[in-house]
Amino acid sequence: MWKKIEESQDLICYEKRSKSFMIRIEARLEKNKWKIFKRYINEEGLDHIENFESDTRADADRLIKSIMSKNLTKKDIIKATIEKSRDINLEIRRIFREYAIEKWEFSVRPDKEKNIIFIRTEDSIEIDIIINSRYRSCEGRIISELMKILSVNEDDAIETTINIFYYEDRTQKKKKQPKNKLIMGKIEIGYDIVYPPDDQKEP
Repeated sequence: MWKKIEESQDLICYEKRSKSFMIRIEARLEKNKWKIFKRYINEEGLDHIENFESDTRADADRLIKSIMSKNLTKKDIIKATIEKSRDINLEIRRIFREYAIEKWEFSVRPDKEKNIIFIRTEDSIEIDIIINSRYRSCEGRIISELMKILSVNEDDAIETTINIFYYEDRTQKKKKQPKNKLIMGKIEIGYDIVYPPDDQKEP
């Protein structure tokens, strides 16, 4: 059972001991956003943190209740630790480009799962990234590499919003509302690009 450790205007903390882990949920109000962390630790040295974010206290309370109901197993955490240690090697290609919208497809080599990017460019830029849930633990590194390939530059004047969605293995169903929104810069994209080029791909 979850035990409330602390609660104030800017901090919420719960703990629970399971068979394999001590699990701690901590939510902190930082710069008008609630940063929520769910941490798993055990005597074998496993230490895994999941990160979440919400805009309001009410949303934070709802999110905490949701993440309390589903805990990772030891197998899940070992798998996530291995995923974090992998080098990120992306293969990406554009599917179509029409007025003010583009669709890209990418995979994380050597995996075959396909992930999708939609880019809308009008007065501002909005990017939707639909990614397999198995990459949740290395999401930040994947997004960083995508932004390099797509030439998103934080110094440029046009504001860019990035929305992250997840889907389960072998389906294309959106799992949840956008988890993250990143404010970045301008996008400069060429035509009919495949990355990396065919002559540079591994056999």
